[in-house]
Amino acid sequence: MRCLFVDVVSAGFSRKGIGLDFRLGRAQTLWLSAEIAAAAEAGRPCAIFMHAYPDDLREPDERLDVAGLFWGGRVRLVEMGHTHYNELAHDGRTLYAAARSVGQNEDGSVGYAVAALDGPVTSWRFRALDRAPPFVLITSPADRRIATRPATEETSGMTRDANGRIRVRALVLSDREPAYCHCRVDTGAWVRMARVSPRTFESRIGWPAGARSLQVEAVDARWSGHGPDFVDTDVIEPPAAAPLPHAATAIPAKPGSDAFRIGPWLGRGVRGDQLGPNRAGRKW
Repeated sequence: MRCLFVDVVSAGFSRKGIGLDFRLGRAQTLWLSAEIAAAAEAGRPCAIFMHAYPDDLREPDERLDVAGLFWGGRVRLVEMGHTHYNELAHDGRTLYAAARSVGQNEDGSVGYAVAALDGPVTSWRFRALDRAPPFVLITSPADRRIATRPATEETSGMTRDANGRIRVRALVLSDREPAYCHCRVDTGAWVRMARVSPRTFESRIGWPAGARSLQVEAVDARWSGHGPDFVDTDVIEPPAAAPLPHAATAIPAKPGSDAFRIGPWLGRGVRGDQLGPNRAGRKW
């Protein structure tokens, strides 16, 4: 994976009376373009870390240049702050993910974002610090809301084996090894998952026609059998395969913006109300 860290915070372009704003500049834009192109040439997925959406850059032409660069370079993830609330926006290729400020209280408990690029699948979930471990993130297959489009079995991690089973992978973070981790389709039978790395569990499970959701649960030995502490569950809704898997997706009308935000997704820590100083929050 290629991770690029981009500083877009400007001191007002050195002009008196203009405070902090967001700019990149020609030299950094050219550097960024070369790095993204090199990652694509090497077949390495690319993740960008920057303060705000490209659409928040001060210069309109720069907004389009950077957003178009991310789209054309098939950047998988752009991880941001700035919004002061958790938000996910997906334009069909790139997941724009903003994690809330630790000093902001409208969006609930403080915490941090966990993102994963697992093969062709990108995933993200917010972890609140007032929750007892473990923490679970399904890393494959993809959820329909943030799956690359058009979604095929291959790009969404829904490829079946000879027995019609899909591979399920999950990241589990905890202060000790969980007693067990298992998965199920809809409300079907649980299937035990095997540890395949220090933090990763994996299993194969049948995906019948008409199935809608996939659930992974990690259980700590300290769990009493009821209550939210020492047990965690992540739930996704895998996408249906696209009827035209080789169709090209057109570039959106406003790339690199929150126009494609997915709205509330409470299971991932996203309320969708955009509270905070930069959109729909109070005046500060």
